[in-house]
Amino acid sequence: MALLVFYGGYTLFGFSWKGYRIYTGQDKFSWPVLCEELASLLFIGFGFIAMYDLAVGQQTFKPLVWQIWLPAALAAAFLPLFVNTPKTEFSKQLIGQKGLAIGMVVAALLFSPVYVAAWLMAGF
Repeated sequence: MALLVFYGGYTLFGFSWKGYRIYTGQDKFSWPVLCEELASLLFIGFGFIAMYDLAVGQQTFKPLVWQIWLPAALAAAFLPLFVNTPKTEFSKQLIGQKGLAIGMVVAALLFSPVYVAAWLMAGF
């Protein structure tokens, strides 16, 4: 349950921080980048349901939902290393290709408990 609180706080802080930076004009990026970031946030946030269900011993969705979500989440985590998206193009301008790769791997490792929870809820 502590992990769920940590990830929830992390996501809420990230969303609030991003909103603040957009509102104050500190972030200069296009709408496709913003849409991709928000979609990513909502998508990984959906994975928190698996963590919550695992923590409290319930099952909100059928295993098929997690069987579909998990490969999609893993693809969303690693595919941008090989395919250019608006968000990765923007990130490359800021931190370069190597920094982008390192950041994506670190993010995937930080969110690995979400993937494990989805794996367990999928019943693989």
